[in-house]
Amino acid sequence: MPDETIRYTPEWDDDLGGNHVEGGFRLDLEQEGEVVTIDSSTEEPVDDTSDDTGDDTTAPAQ
Repeated sequence: MPDETIRYTPEWDDDLGGNHVEGGFRLDLEQEGEVVTIDSSTEEPVDDTSDDTGDDTTAPAQ
């Protein structure tokens, strides 16, 4: 168990997925990761809401 936060680079893998999803991101936890040294607890929160007025709650047609 590492004592610090380690950032790994995801890679797209076309072999992941199935009937509903084509591909996916894979993390190789054996790769050389990057130690994250910033303290994000003192940063201001980021507003990640968008101004998109589209309705994303509709069910897909069957």
